[in-house]
Amino acid sequence: MAKTTDLFEHLKKYGTAKEEETTPKAIVENQVKDLFSEAILDTLAGANPKETVTSIHKDYIETRSLSNFFSEEYRLSNFIQKMPHGIVDKKATGVGATTLELKAPRHSIIVVPTKKLAYSKFKWAENNLNPKKVLYIGTSIGEFRDRVSRSEIIKYIEQNPTQSLKFLVVADSLNYLMNILGEEAYKHYFLMIDEIDLLQADSNYRPNLETVIDHYFKFDVKNRCIVTATMGEFSNPLFQNECKFEIEELSHKKRDISLIHINESDSINHAVIDKIKKYPEDKILIAYNTVSQVKNIISMLDEPIQRECAIMCSESSRNDAGAYYYPLNDDSTLPKRINFVTCSYFSGIDINDTYHLITVSNVKYAHQMLTTKKITQIYGRCRVKDGILSDTIIYNTTSYEPQFKRSTANYRNILIKKANKVLDLIKAAHIIQGEDKDLIDLFNVMKLAILDKALETPFRGQPIRLIRPTINRGEYDIAYLNIDFLVEREQLFNELYINQEKLYKVLISEGHQVTEIEYEDNRTDEEKSTEQGADSYLTEDRQKLIDSLQAALVSDLKKKAKKLTPKVFNQYISGRLRTCTKEETPILERFRYLHRYVESDKLLDYLYEIRHKNIKAFKSLNNTIMFWCLAEDHPLRISMREAFQTGKEYTPEEIHEKIEPIVKYHFHKTIKPRTSISLFKAYFEVSRPRQSYVVIKENPLNFEERKTSIGKKENNLLRYFVIN
Repeated sequence: MAKTTDLFEHLKKYGTAKEEETTPKAIVENQVKDLFSEAILDTLAGANPKETVTSIHKDYIETRSLSNFFSEEYRLSNFIQKMPHGIVDKKATGVGATTLELKAPRHSIIVVPTKKLAYSKFKWAENNLNPKKVLYIGTSIGEFRDRVSRSEIIKYIEQNPTQSLKFLVVADSLNYLMNILGEEAYKHYFLMIDEIDLLQADSNYRPNLETVIDHYFKFDVKNRCIVTATMGEFSNPLFQNECKFEIEELSHKKRDISLIHINESDSINHAVIDKIKKYPEDKILIAYNTVSQVKNIISMLDEPIQRECAIMCSESSRNDAGAYYYPLNDDSTLPKRINFVTCSYFSGIDINDTYHLITVSNVKYAHQMLTTKKITQIYGRCRVKDGILSDTIIYNTTSYEPQFKRSTANYRNILIKKANKVLDLIKAAHIIQGEDKDLIDLFNVMKLAILDKALETPFRGQPIRLIRPTINRGEYDIAYLNIDFLVEREQLFNELYINQEKLYKVLISEGHQVTEIEYEDNRTDEEKSTEQGADSYLTEDRQKLIDSLQAALVSDLKKKAKKLTPKVFNQYISGRLRTCTKEETPILERFRYLHRYVESDKLLDYLYEIRHKNIKAFKSLNNTIMFWCLAEDHPLRISMREAFQTGKEYTPEEIHEKIEPIVKYHFHKTIKPRTSISLFKAYFEVSRPRQSYVVIKENPLNFEERKTSIGKKENNLLRYFVIN
């Protein structure tokens, strides 16, 4: 018998933290009328709200055990006529939350985290609802060669004057849509943000996701909701005042899990191979968030088995996957017998197939480490009753003991306090500057310097910003989604994966049957050496592919720069950025930023030259270009010319002694000796006899064209230079 709950208890949670005086009865009366159709209300208990809700629960919500399979009979749209507002914790996947809102008799903007997910929902709506009912807003995919234009959006609205308008929007494109719809949209549309947990997880490398929350709180309180099946905690205090609505799982499937612990991270691939060999006939789904290691695994399989493999990943990783790349079949079945999926398939995708599930969590790399919520989401992709034939989790632990332990709440508070201090500095600078133009320029420089300090570096990760610009020009706020991500990472490293007992206990506490297995790697030294050689070969092969892609990109941009007008060329670059691979992205982004300053051909040659180097090489190139673009009478150029003479020799100590005060005056920053040398070499071409530098000339990279000049009065130089 399925677990059932009193829906009345959940509707009572519709009260907010600031509505303590509101009685549960009053809340329920209001929300029952809002959520349930008149037909349902008329056939049930009438005016008494508790009896009404109890009857709804008994007649509509209570179900028999469905073994994690939800038929159309039990989707939300059969119980309520539209999504509740506030925080909706649906707990279970596949209950039709998006379908409910697509059918709701109101204008809706439905935001999802990825274009693959948005497009799949769009195609479902096209096939199952009015084909012209829903408009997809996002970058190119399928029949959408480019992002839907402003005129197309207006045309869609004008052609549907009587029907409910439905926009399915990729999160990064919400700002674009809202700028077109205007302020009135906040009053007349319902905003639903689906899979909010993915926004929390991805915001650290997709900064536009934070602006989704800015828009969310501009909608009327009853015209907005956030939804997920794996609800986490929010650092943003505004969410504490949101209504909360829990939809208890109709049937909580108890999993029978084989939990395999790996002592050495390089044994993970071998453990996966062993599991693949165990099921020679059945379909297998391996959730492993790394294309490179997946290809390594495939290379170690026998050739006939290799032909049975597919890699299901994002479009940006398609070239990495090569001939193994396959999307999910149109009927939502798996494309091959052995199917590897990366994170773009971990949530929001329905798989109508039966298979053995292998989930891999590798703490060696932060992006391969899975939360228990993510593990649950991966399991929930199967939409076939009893479709998961076996359930295996392969994982390793950190062998890292933190110097001091802090609670999740304490770490969250530390990050928020750190961010607030930076915000206070920015606000103070804004108050002091007033309308004084000289002070405005000075404090704009200071703000950029202050923001550089608002960073937090997680264990085995890259620095993450704690402050972000809002949708209101010139305003900043705490990057709460980034803080959510940082807190979750801290929790994983310091709690869940610190030893092999933790994950086991969490899974047991969730009611699952768990069998622990300690993996024994029986490979000989010779076999390990052979596999390492295969890995090295794959790395070299992949690098050749990347080089050819980047070389073709550079060649194409050179040709287009000569043929197209500047305006059309900029549009072309933007279009390429929306459809390019992740290997092409760095060159495209850097070129888009810098080509306004210098000649394209030479710039592209330098960008290609530094493609394998670290970020320091790009910073040096950027600063060299900015020095070249300084007006002849710019104070910074004058300072450099006064400090150094052509043909003269300078020691590193002398260079730092001269450049440090120049940087402090013009950039309001204190620098180290190595930064002084880097800036010196960005301004001058030099030779280096012995332990000193001889100045040869300015413009060390020999640029000939100065497309944009940094004028004499421009003193906010941190807009142009990168000074660390």
